[in-house]
Amino acid sequence: MNVFNAQGEGVHSMAHTRGQIVCSDKYIRTVDKILLDTGALTSNFMSKDLFEGFAIHVREDQIERKKMTIGFADKTSRMECNESVNLIVRFPREGRDPVICEGFFIVADIASMILLLAYLL
Repeated sequence: MNVFNAQGEGVHSMAHTRGQIVCSDKYIRTVDKILLDTGALTSNFMSKDLFEGFAIHVREDQIERKKMTIGFADKTSRMECNESVNLIVRFPREGRDPVICEGFFIVADIASMILLLAYLL
């Protein structure tokens, strides 16, 4: 889906896709619901439910624990978060090398089992 401003100019695009979270050489988690959004946000997010499902496989040095407040598009809603995690997300492509993105994801109490990539793309 492409999103346009009042002048009809494309401002960003978004799409759902499937990918893999690479936690270690021994553990890869397939995620069916990854929202790729090239312009709406300045950070990457993942649901707390999703993170808790594989957190045991993440090294301690991949996790940054600090209190932060995130704001939403309505410019008034806020949410407190306590950690982010540095992960590799891989998008397999048939017959071609996978697309690989690495970055920090803020762990937030958002829609269940979703991963949101924003600025990595």
